[in-house]
Amino acid sequence: MKSIITLFAFLFSTGLAAQTSQTLFDDGWTFSQDGKTISVNLPHDWDIYTAPNPESGATGTGGGWYAAGKGEYRKKFATPKGEIVKLHFEGVYQKAEVFVNGQKAGQHGYGYTPFTIDVTPYLFKGKRQNEVVVKVNNSEQPNCRWYSGSGIYRHVWLETMPALHISENGVFVTTPKIEANKATVNVEVTVQNEGNSEQQSIVEVEGQQKTVLLKAGESKKVDFSYTISNPHLWSPDDPYLYTANVKLSTLSSQLSTKYGIRSFSFDAEKGFMLNGKPMVLNGACVHHDDGVLGSMAFDAAEIRKVKLMKEAGFNLIRTSHNPTTRAFLDACDSIGMLVIGEAFDGWRTAKLKYDYSTLIDSCYREDIHAMVMRDRNHPSIISWSLGNEVIERKELRVVHTARLLKKAVLEIDDTRPITEALCAWDRDWEIYDPHFEVLDIGGYNYMIFKHGSDHQRDPKRVMWQTESYPRDAFRNWATVNDHPYVVGDMVWTGLDYLGESGIGRYYYEGERPGESFAEGGQPDWHGAYCGDVDITGWRKPSAITVRCCGTSKVSGQRPMVCIWQ
Repeated sequence: MKSIITLFAFLFSTGLAAQTSQTLFDDGWTFSQDGKTISVNLPHDWDIYTAPNPESGATGTGGGWYAAGKGEYRKKFATPKGEIVKLHFEGVYQKAEVFVNGQKAGQHGYGYTPFTIDVTPYLFKGKRQNEVVVKVNNSEQPNCRWYSGSGIYRHVWLETMPALHISENGVFVTTPKIEANKATVNVEVTVQNEGNSEQQSIVEVEGQQKTVLLKAGESKKVDFSYTISNPHLWSPDDPYLYTANVKLSTLSSQLSTKYGIRSFSFDAEKGFMLNGKPMVLNGACVHHDDGVLGSMAFDAAEIRKVKLMKEAGFNLIRTSHNPTTRAFLDACDSIGMLVIGEAFDGWRTAKLKYDYSTLIDSCYREDIHAMVMRDRNHPSIISWSLGNEVIERKELRVVHTARLLKKAVLEIDDTRPITEALCAWDRDWEIYDPHFEVLDIGGYNYMIFKHGSDHQRDPKRVMWQTESYPRDAFRNWATVNDHPYVVGDMVWTGLDYLGESGIGRYYYEGERPGESFAEGGQPDWHGAYCGDVDITGWRKPSAITVRCCGTSKVSGQRPMVCIWQ
């Protein structure tokens, strides 16, 4: 095990302060499936180790013809020191049940959001070894329109803490006022008492101290504000990061949170402004898999994806169609990449028999909170997306659902606009106006040609094309450049990905025609070939095209162009 955060205890007048730690819990697991047991380290995706099979692959053409199924992970560990012990899972696909020493400690349904299980009541005291078992059920197929992978495919952490501590994702940093020579930084700290008695502590941020008294089981928010002179602003060209340090007097630990100072706005007359300057958004949709690694989210692979998109000339990534990883967003912050953080593919009406429509009523608020609380400090994120091409878009209830999901986001973060990707495969479009009214930015999938009539009908609507065909790159950029209310375009996709087998495929005379949506799918394919960059990281000939490198909305001139070599 590797300790990522090293904390040192020191003495207070009242005695030895308690220690908080977070330790990577990836190594030394066993994995069992179909009567066979092997040793594995995490992240682990059992599907990618098997060959796709069009005859038996339960995930079908959407999932790349993989088997999915059920699997079980086990690991033994000593009881760590600490009043509270938790296991944090960055992502398990999917329907995970967690057992500790034979007792069920918790469960989680959605495969793309993180979750934490308090295992304290189930641990043995003394030197006796504990055993954690994670049962993963991805047998209900199909449940995803692209390759999901199967298993504990993201990191797991062992967390220990005293009863009184800063809650998970309990530091929220915002920069509400930015001027040329100073910036105001607000820090909201949530302190939690998971003990059985009342406790008191002093919270300290940047030299400021406030006393907090909490009853048993209570949590409280403590607000701080300070000024930074001559702030170094974050942007994709200059991704400078600051650090906010938070201390509790009753803890030996210091919690450090990175953040960026930047301002942005969306306006139908001025377009998108970053740090007071106009900027056109050249975006790419990116799925969560890492090509030949399947869904195994190794940090280096996540960083590589961001670098590939940056090198390809993009300045924005839409995480289609689910929350991405912590490592991916850390890379966007440090490398310089704007992000739309997306929650779901669909809502209440199923696209597939076992998709999120089976979970939404019981889990949507939990899943949105998990995404937004984890990701809200990332300066790279400029918008939250609620969904993608929802099937019930023509029904009145879709407006109610959109409002519920938006409310769940705003309960955690009201500093970013809300968007959603809408589409139409027929002539109906204007009927979506009540749906668009819920959104701060209208997302158009392949529909930005409707911008003119939509703008006449609703002059204040801000639009961006959340999906587009690569072949339309120049036409889309002319639209973005000429009309400030259209702030950007996002190509489908930046990277090739697994699943949706055959999308973008080429074929010769005599071969089976069509793409993934052809009847029976494309059995000879298990990936999508529509990316500007292929699954190994090489730029395709089709990506040697004209794309926007600069912005000139103020001058009214055409944007400069760059030819990818």
